[in-house]
Amino acid sequence: MIEIIDNIISVEEQNHIKNLLLNRSFPWFYLNDVSFENNTLERKPGLSHYFIKEGKVSSDWLIKQPNNISKLIDSSANFLKKEELKIVKSRAFLQFPLSEEMIKGNYIDTPHLDLKEKHIALLYYVNDSDGDTIIYEDVKKNKIKKTVKPKQGRMVIFDGSYWHTGSQPRNNIRCIINTDITK
Repeated sequence: MIEIIDNIISVEEQNHIKNLLLNRSFPWFYLNDVSFENNTLERKPGLSHYFIKEGKVSSDWLIKQPNNISKLIDSSANFLKKEELKIVKSRAFLQFPLSEEMIKGNYIDTPHLDLKEKHIALLYYVNDSDGDTIIYEDVKKNKIKKTVKPKQGRMVIFDGSYWHTGSQPRNNIRCIINTDITK
């Protein structure tokens, strides 16, 4: 299952989330690599912020009002026809264009699974950007199932057993909210 939903929340709510996350006061935390915290194969740094970690709220920014991040999660539950989602983790990522020297010509981040257990991945694009998301049919054969372009207000929902990755933006910042839910 791969579903792409444009404008999962209103444009007003989209802009609120974008302004919240791309505000000077939002607390971002440095990552040595956006795909894996301890990636020894490559280094593609970025910033992250956990809203929910190990099923527990880990950020005051999730509960500040007015809060359209909570509305985003509610809209996802509505789309999935679930009264409530069991969220294992929800976090935001911010990536910047990197130099050719740093990425060594490889714009594709390391393919990964968010969780080992059965889950559904929700990726919400905070802003228009380059740096497509790649979802693999067969990661070992580099067979791509779907490529999704970041577009403000777009959400892609997919079976978390699909290996996936982002690609590095070349021209703009790339900001997403990645939420993983179990059934």
